[in-house]
Amino acid sequence: MGRPCPNNCVWYTYKVVVAVAPFARTPRRLLLDRRFGPFVLARLCAGIGVWIHAPIAAIEMYRLTGSAVWVGLVGVVQFAPQVLLAPILGILADRGHARLQIVLGYVVSAVGALLSAPAFGGAALLPVLALSDAVWLLVGAAVVGIGFSIGGPAGLAMVAELVDADEVPAATQLNSLPLLISRTAGPALGAVLLAGAGAGACFALSGGVNLAAALVMAVLGLPRRLPGAGVAAALGLGTTVRYVLAHRELGLTLMGIAVVGAASDPSTTLTPILGDRVNAPAAAAGWMAAAFGLGSLLAVPLVTPLRRWQGLFGGAALGLALMAVGLATTAVPLLAAAMAGMTIAGIGMTVGYTCFSILVQLLSPAAMRARVFALWIVAFLGLRPIMSLLSGGGVEWVGVVPVLALVGTGGLAVAARCWVRRGSVTVEPSWAVRDERACKETS
Repeated sequence: MGRPCPNNCVWYTYKVVVAVAPFARTPRRLLLDRRFGPFVLARLCAGIGVWIHAPIAAIEMYRLTGSAVWVGLVGVVQFAPQVLLAPILGILADRGHARLQIVLGYVVSAVGALLSAPAFGGAALLPVLALSDAVWLLVGAAVVGIGFSIGGPAGLAMVAELVDADEVPAATQLNSLPLLISRTAGPALGAVLLAGAGAGACFALSGGVNLAAALVMAVLGLPRRLPGAGVAAALGLGTTVRYVLAHRELGLTLMGIAVVGAASDPSTTLTPILGDRVNAPAAAAGWMAAAFGLGSLLAVPLVTPLRRWQGLFGGAALGLALMAVGLATTAVPLLAAAMAGMTIAGIGMTVGYTCFSILVQLLSPAAMRARVFALWIVAFLGLRPIMSLLSGGGVEWVGVVPVLALVGTGGLAVAARCWVRRGSVTVEPSWAVRDERACKETS
């Protein structure tokens, strides 16, 4: 990373080495912790709810309208609020409202899921107004996105406060499991419910599990304030943005997570179109989304060996490259190829997402951690509305293959930059840490 040199050189560069004490708790013991374990479980429940809602909303929108553009709008209205609101809510979390935001965010997401249900005769919070079924889907998706933006930065920043400092890498990796498992279980469960009970039951279940997650978080005894709340009160979002831009590794991390988010979008937005392209049944879209989630889950044991072998940036580069390969495979007009490609892309998503998440936890100052994670959410989801429109409109204008090629090429470009930085941030046992600082001028 680059910083002003205390010896009056222009810059000094050094390898960031994170020490892990040999007595740090194992992942199994962390999951048995009375606070961290239920925290991860609640996030898993909420994640399953989100990944029941997202693919079912896309499938139903395509059934109602037959338009890829309308399917893309589902992603736009769900992810755009998160991009717009996350920076403001990250500031509030840093200033002492973290616990409240986590609970409130899950409640609002539950309301959004239930709002989608009246159009299909499921559990309804409000009478059906003079709105079309498609508009109801968009309203529900937008409220789900608002709920995620309320609790997202606080929930990610809270991880470092529930474990010891030398347990943060392992805890961050465990905190990635809810996303990975929910991407498998959510679409699969949603597909089964859609076939057997209809979309209304899917949305009702999505709302119910979010409410359960809110209840767990409310009684868990989470810290009300994040550390450094007093310092954070004097810092604006502009200070955080300037810090990230001046921090070479942290800036590259946010760029990488943006590409991971963009390359994940076809697993939701394009699955109905890919299924229709090979004349597969409507449920095939859910199967492909589940294949992406299955690949994400299968990659969990690979993350630790990869980051130990090539460092966190090297592991992230391999993950981005796998996502590009997987998306290229889905372009083959066969259902088996699409399923295999989604599985490979899911493996790459897990590796990239987890490595970048650990990097953000390690490189972010405590006083602005929630704010940095707000920028992380903006990066991860900021391209999703654009990608949803490009995926939907682009497929209708130029076809699915050019869209997949564009996403894959962007992933390979950022993977190359991460590969150059491999080894710049590593996690090693405390007895293996050596002073790697080297003062030298750079251009």
